[in-house]
Amino acid sequence: MIYYVSALLWVIPWTTDKLSVYVNNFKMFVCQALQTANVTLVFDRYFPSSIKAFTRMHIGGSTRVHKLTQEMLAPAKQVVLTNTKNKVQLNAMLAEGLLDSDYYKLKRRTSGDNQWFED
Repeated sequence: MIYYVSALLWVIPWTTDKLSVYVNNFKMFVCQALQTANVTLVFDRYFPSSIKAFTRMHIGGSTRVHKLTQEMLAPAKQVVLTNTKNKVQLNAMLAEGLLDSDYYKLKRRTSGDNQWFED
């Protein structure tokens, strides 16, 4: 099964508690999916000088940038998921949560540069 993480971010239940609760919800979703099939997660990559970044900048969305940590109370879902810098931080938090998880092992597949995310 292949999951596009940007879409999953909108459907996995958001929390009004700490962001660690959302990270756990994400890990539980992946863990449950692994019970029935192999799982591939596709994370967005954000290149600062790309056409897509230029388009995102002009579309708008939330302008409030947070320094996200798992211990902080979760900002509003719309604020996190409509701001590229917030979303990059959340994606990194989710990937780290998976990599540090005892639920399963995750194979990293990259396009040769061995990096997960770029600012």
